[in-house]
Amino acid sequence: MGSIVVNVNEHPYWENEVMPDGRLKVPGLGMIRSDVKTGTKNKFFGDPDNGPYIYLLEVPAGTAINRHAHKSDRIEFLMEGEIEWEEDDGKVTTYGAGTLTHVTAGTFYQYRVLKDAKILLTFYGRPGDSRATE
Repeated sequence: MGSIVVNVNEHPYWENEVMPDGRLKVPGLGMIRSDVKTGTKNKFFGDPDNGPYIYLLEVPAGTAINRHAHKSDRIEFLMEGEIEWEEDDGKVTTYGAGTLTHVTAGTFYQYRVLKDAKILLTFYGRPGDSRATE
């Protein structure tokens, strides 16, 4: 895919595909627990197998994303809302709209959405997902 030019406001949300075991099939990520994205609306820009892996997430306040890591570096731009971010070293950072973050592949983290959030998320490659088993 040479380029993508898309108006995100005109692009459709994807329909969650729930598997018989209750997991969700997410483009680029594969299978995740269904409770991970409860109430979240998602748009995906790219090809699930070949990328690019660009997502627009609308996440309601109160959503908690449990400890996990990805197989690819990621860049996040928080367009709206507020997030409380925690890394494995216990460091907690709260940030709001206009914040750009970069996370290196394999870094475990978790976060909680404090105010309804709109997040533009891009991965350098297929994101994959490594959920903690604790």
